[in-house]
Amino acid sequence: TAPMLTDAAAALSSSWHPFDLVSQLVQSAHLTSGMPYWAVIMATTVGVRLLCVPLGVKAVQNSARMAAIRPKMNKLIAFSKENPSNTTYQKELFLLWKQNNVNPLKALAVPLFQLPLFVTFFFGVRQMGDYYPALAQGGALWFPDLVAHDPYFLLPVLNGASFLLMVSE
Repeated sequence: TAPMLTDAAAALSSSWHPFDLVSQLVQSAHLTSGMPYWAVIMATTVGVRLLCVPLGVKAVQNSARMAAIRPKMNKLIAFSKENPSNTTYQKELFLLWKQNNVNPLKALAVPLFQLPLFVTFFFGVRQMGDYYPALAQGGALWFPDLVAHDPYFLLPVLNGASFLLMVSE
């Protein structure tokens, strides 16, 4: 049987706010799959991460191409420092980037895309406790209540450690 929705949850289901869309996604996945909330939150997070992989691959490819042309770029930059009045280096630099399918701004694509996406995901899941009371019994292990704060701070520490691992490579 489908759980009864609170009035707030019913209002949430008609909202187009990004946080609400995340809440709707997690709730729909929970109802469709029958998995507990903790598993649905984990699965949707992994799914969203997997959807971001192609963007990360393109950024890594761009970085590799950028590293390959770095000696030529350094020569152009050195030339510009020696001849500040000569502005042809900029045109040559842009041409070099274009010929090698490189864009220095693509290095920012991953963080500029993922940061708002995962912040939205975080706040969307965080607000779910206000709308779906069953979340209080949807946890596991040392966090049986998904609405309560982690008393041992294991999840924030694991999250921070995983972030540092991603950033350090």
